[in-house]
Amino acid sequence: MTSTETAPEEPDEHTVRYVPVRIAGDARVLRFFRRRDGSRCVLAFGSAADAHELLGSEQELIDLAIPALRDMITPLGVRHIVLDPRLVAPAVPDTPQRPFTVLEPQR
Repeated sequence: MTSTETAPEEPDEHTVRYVPVRIAGDARVLRFFRRRDGSRCVLAFGSAADAHELLGSEQELIDLAIPALRDMITPLGVRHIVLDPRLVAPAVPDTPQRPFTVLEPQR
């Protein structure tokens, strides 16, 4: 059996990625996140729009290639770079699943 479909090309490691940072005085500092197992990681996005869609339009970004990012995080003990993450969370129901009980303050 022959397939005419080809696998998508892996992005070049030197392609610029958009990496979330926070502002600390005059410096920009990498934002670290946690994976499900609790280990620290950094995020890298293929476009600023993708980063802003997930993290909000106010999120500051810097552009780095993966080798430069890896050089920055390795001395800090961070071993994971998550490329183009998506939100993974259960959908929020429109209405509460259980009724609320309003508590009055005790006097």
